[in-house]
Amino acid sequence: MKGSVDVGALLMLAVSMSLAMTGQMLMKWGMSAEKVSGIGQLLSALLGVRVLAGLACFVISAMLWLVVLSRLDLSYAYPLVAFAQVVLLMLLSSALLKESLPALRIAGLAVVCLGLVLVVFSYPTSTSGPSTDTDTSGALLSTRHG
Repeated sequence: MKGSVDVGALLMLAVSMSLAMTGQMLMKWGMSAEKVSGIGQLLSALLGVRVLAGLACFVISAMLWLVVLSRLDLSYAYPLVAFAQVVLLMLLSSALLKESLPALRIAGLAVVCLGLVLVVFSYPTSTSGPSTDTDTSGALLSTRHG
C-alpha cells in the first residue's frame, strides 16, 4: 500500500464485507427450517432460494475481495474483515435471528474489538516507500507494500 490509504479499495472492502455478512445471514435463514442429516437433504437445502442468494452474495464478495487484495496489504485488510465476520455478524445474529448473546460473549467481543483496533491503527496511513521491520534476531526485513 503506497501513499495514502486507497479509499476506493476501502469502499470495495466494505461492500465485500457487507455481502459476505448478508450471505451468512441468508444461508442461516434458509437453513433454519432444515435439519440436515444426509447428503440428500443437504443438496435439497442448497437449492433453496435463501441459500442460493447467500451463496451468490459470497461469490460477489469473493470477487471484490480479490480486487481489494490487489490494492491493500492483507495485514491491513484482513483485520477489518475479521471485525465484520466476528463482531458485526454476532451482533446481527443476535438482533435479527434472535440468537443469544450472553455477558461472557459480549466481554469476548470487547476484547476482540480492542485487539482489532490496535492492529488496524498500528498500520501507517501514509508511507513514502516500502516499510522496514526488524525481526526478533535483529535482522532488517524489507516488506513490499502494493
